[in-house]
Amino acid sequence: MSTTSVLVESCPLCGATNATSASERKRQLSLQLRSLENGSTQIKDLSPLCSQMCTQCQMMMIGITSEDDRLELRDRILKELEPISAEAQRASLPGEAGAREEAREKMLDKTLADSFPTSDPPSSIPDPEADDSLAA
Repeated sequence: MSTTSVLVESCPLCGATNATSASERKRQLSLQLRSLENGSTQIKDLSPLCSQMCTQCQMMMIGITSEDDRLELRDRILKELEPISAEAQRASLPGEAGAREEAREKMLDKTLADSFPTSDPPSSIPDPEADDSLAA
């Protein structure tokens, strides 16, 4: 009877294995982030290793192909390291439709605010709800 041991390789980007905790993965990612920022880690060295990366890191590496993408990868890693906000956790609790609706409204407000100023001129179409718009 022979037993085979499975060699678990770590992800080249985050260092994760099957036994790695989430906090350890985040610690390794923050170290990798520093290496990216100071230039000791190159995109050209990471790209060929994508097939050896964990699924989460493979997702982060989508579209990252050259040194021009360094800032994009940096932003993606930063997003991965962000803690979940208490408001987002509260909004996702079952049975709290009001909180979920409030979070949706805030996101819509932010989207609208981010879209201004626009290059399109304001609409000159009268309000279809107004009575005098029907007279025309």
